Amino acid sequence: MYPKVQENKALSLHLRMNFGSVSTDDIRYPSDPFDRIWSSDAPLVNNYIPLTTNRSVSPGITFDKPPSAVMMTARTTANSSLALGYSFSLSTLTLNYYVSFFFAEIATLAPTDARIFNIDLTNDINNASFFGPLNVQQEATAAFTSVEIYANHTSLQGPATFTFRPTSASTLGPIVNAAEIHLVFDSLTSGTDNTDVTALEALKSSFNLTSWTGDPCLPAPYTWDWLDCNNSSPPRVIALRLSNMNLSGTIPPSFSKMTALTDIWLDNNNISGTIPDLSALTNLRTLHLQNNSLTGSIPQSFSQLQHLQELFLQDNDLSGPVPTKLGSTPGLTFRFSGNPNLCLPDNTSCSSTVPLPPSPVGSTAGKKKKQHFSRGNWCCDRCSCLDSDSSLCRILCSKSQC
Repeated sequence: MYPKVQENKALSLHLRMNFGSVSTDDIRYPSDPFDRIWSSDAPLVNNYIPLTTNRSVSPGITFDKPPSAVMMTARTTANSSLALGYSFSLSTLTLNYYVSFFFAEIATLAPTDARIFNIDLTNDINNASFFGPLNVQQEATAAFTSVEIYANHTSLQGPATFTFRPTSASTLGPIVNAAEIHLVFDSLTSGTDNTDVTALEALKSSFNLTSWTGDPCLPAPYTWDWLDCNNSSPPRVIALRLSNMNLSGTIPPSFSKMTALTDIWLDNNNISGTIPDLSALTNLRTLHLQNNSLTGSIPQSFSQLQHLQELFLQDNDLSGPVPTKLGSTPGLTFRFSGNPNLCLPDNTSCSSTVPLPPSPVGSTAGKKKKQHFSRGNWCCDRCSCLDSDSSLCRILCSKSQC
């Protein structure tokens, strides 16, 4: 339907008119299989002559397929010296319209008869020929067959008057059977980026967020409460804010496919499992995973995220060595206290540990865990940049544990 309008444009109906109707009743389904509502022109005051036929009218090669019931009536004038004109109220703003007129010869013409006319447009910003000359029966190749004349993306403002004016070669007055006028809106997007939508579906399933349905980002003022989107086309998800949501489950690997993410906040939940490889999230600035039940090691790939400013991993069950590069990354606030099985890398192993105090009150939402870290000069050399939410290194250094 409406194939002459670009697929990424939206249409809004302004009017749909059935000319020559003998009643004021609308025509719609089942007469129109698309259930379009065709309004009668009977309420309009004019002296134009109605034409009707009992014979069905073929849609012919029309693009927008007017129903036969609409095309079986029309308006004309008494003779070839009279024009036919209709004025339609439009917006006072300059807007783009898709205008279609439908014609069919529904009278039996004598061999010497000719119905030929031009269509002129008079408008606040556009006074010009709309189409012409038009010989309906010749254009349609037969009587009782529809023909469509359209203009796509036509700029109009204020009242628009269409005048059907006979040519000097015409022996009959002009004719018009039906019309449609639609507003044409700017390009549409098909929805949130498909890759992001797929990743969000996996996240919803893992965290039991299945009550959230529809497009995550569109329409723009009504994005899902716990995410932010940008204005690109299609829109991308740039932030996930799921702190304190009592979530359980694991972080799905497809998380890493949401490559526009800048902020991920999953802190203060009951999320378990390991931290997936997030090295593809090159725009990531903040990653808050603190106060969960995450296990496994801290991914070495975090050091590859050049825009990362906050990495909060405290109060989980992470284990293994803390990646050396994270302790010397400029501009990164890195917190990892409260993970009993983490250790600081040295030249030996992480098996030699010392007990440390729990992370400070207020930083872990009530969790208290003991932490063990290896001895070695690595801590003392870098205690100023390792863990800004605890005195981990300073304690070790002051007690000559390094």
